[in-house]
Formats: sequence, structure tokens, C-alpha cells
Amino acid sequence: MPGTFLLVFPRSFFRAVVVCVSITAVLNAQNPSPRPAQAKDGNAAPVQPGTPAPLPDGNIAVGKMNNDYIRVWRTIMTPKNVADAFGRRIAKRYIAMQVTIANRNKDYQWLIQDASMDLRNLLDQEKGRQAECKENTSVFLLAASELPDSKVTSADLTVLRGVAEKGQALDPRNITLRSLTGIGVVTAGLIGVTSFGISYPPAIAAFNGPLLDAFKEIFPDYTVEQMNRLNDSAFLANTIVGKQQAKVLVMFIPQPYLLTKKQQNA
Repeated sequence: MPGTFLLVFPRSFFRAVVVCVSITAVLNAQNPSPRPAQAKDGNAAPVQPGTPAPLPDGNIAVGKMNNDYIRVWRTIMTPKNVADAFGRRIAKRYIAMQVTIANRNKDYQWLIQDASMDLRNLLDQEKGRQAECKENTSVFLLAASELPDSKVTSADLTVLRGVAEKGQALDPRNITLRSLTGIGVVTAGLIGVTSFGISYPPAIAAFNGPLLDAFKEIFPDYTVEQMNRLNDSAFLANTIVGKQQAKVLVMFIPQPYLLTKKQQNA
């Protein structure tokens, strides 16, 4: 049976701009039913003593069990930490929330199907504060009218990889290194067709060798580790939390659903 857990985030700062809302997120998941074992003849094998029975959908007791055994903790990550951990392009486009889900049940795993934010709760909170946060309220209203059930789902890892890959290519350090490498290739190709003097070939060799190596040492490439960290931490549908284990994941909510363009560019 699907279980619903509210994650309430306090008022926070994003790039020195006060967001006039208390963000409320909802995490939807369910306990995966154990698949019955198959005998050689294709029929279901006898259930061994002590094996937990499958959990039926629509069972109130299952929902109560989820509430008893599942615990959720959450933290909003600051934009600087997001940029350091996952890259600047991710930080400029998403609000990142670190979520820890603990499954204390000793019999069942817990399947996380979706991590989303319910904008209806935000709209209810903002009804009496429209004068204070009029611009943000307009953003919520527009987003709620465009989204099914007024819920913003976290970007999936497969989508985030594309954003991070472009951020890796457009990283200032990588652009500078590629530019210097290209200059070195072009200037080395001129050695046989120009006469710039006897010092020209050794100078090009020094540029393409020690100079570029020194640049790589002085300015290391962090984007590779950022991609690996994203692969390890970002929310991915159908994530399973094992029995009596905890799982840490990061939700990435697109900024346009919560922030104005001015706040996004701040």
C-alpha cells in the first residue's frame, strides 16, 4: 500500500534571496511484495515457515506499519554546497534537498517510487501572505495549474546526468584547457610551413608539454568527481531501502516552480 510521509522544510535562503515559503514535500513509496517462489512445474512453491506474506494494497494496517517503521529526515542544501558537490550548472537550475529514509522493518524492504513536492500546501500557507510574497505566490499558482495534482516531482538521475554533462563541457577550467590545447595543436602544425626562428619549435614543445601539464596540476578537474557523486546520490525511481537499513538520497526540484526569475539569477 502506498505510504505518504510529509517532509517539512523551514524558511530558507537561496543565493541571498529570502524565499517566502515553507517548503513541504511528500515522499511516496510502498513495500514491495515478495515474489512467490516457482516450482519446476511452474506452480507456486510451498511457502516456507516464517516467510512474510505479501502486503496487499488498500490495507489500512499496512499504512500504519509504514508509519511505525519508516522514518524520514531532510535537509535543504545551500547553493554553494550544491555547486561544490554536483556542479554549478546543477546548482543554478535546481533546489537540492538531502533526504534520509530509514526502514526499521525486519521483514520487508521499502520501495521508493517517487519523491515530489506538493504545491497545494504551499498555496494554503501563502493565502494570508500575498502582500509579503506576491511574486512567489504567482509562481506557485502558475506551477500548480500546469502540474498534475499540483506536485513537483524530483528530477530523475537520468535527466540530471544530461545537465551535469553539459556543465562539465562548459566548465571555465575545461574550456580554458581545451582552448590552450587547440592553440598548441595549431601552432605545432605551423612548424613545417613557417620560419619563425630556431627558438620557435622548442617554445611550442614547452607550451604543449610542461605548460599544459602545469595548468592541469594548478587547476584540477572537479567535474569528474561531481558526476560520480551525482550518480551515487541523486534520486532514482524504484530505489529500494533494505530491511533495517537507511538510504540517503538527494531530491532536485526545478527552481522555476518555486523561485522568480530574479531570485534564480541572484
